[in-house]
Amino acid sequence: MPNPDIRLDTTGQVCPMPAAETRKQIRKMEPGQVLEVTGDFECAAENIKLMAEKNGGQVIGVEMGKNYFKVIVKKV
Repeated sequence: MPNPDIRLDTTGQVCPMPAAETRKQIRKMEPGQVLEVTGDFECAAENIKLMAEKNGGQVIGVEMGKNYFKVIVKKV
């Protein structure tokens, strides 16, 4: 996976905040930039993926663990 240009840590946030923060960040990004979103509210990962794809992002990687997630999004 490519190194992220931007990192967004949503640790401690619950839905809908991680997805909303992801949407705001994607809208600021230039095409080709890569965003790494991490957090500890695992349910948010699916919402982040959906939000990213609806707002000009392409999900290029997902990592899930116990109380941990990482979603990699490329702005298209």
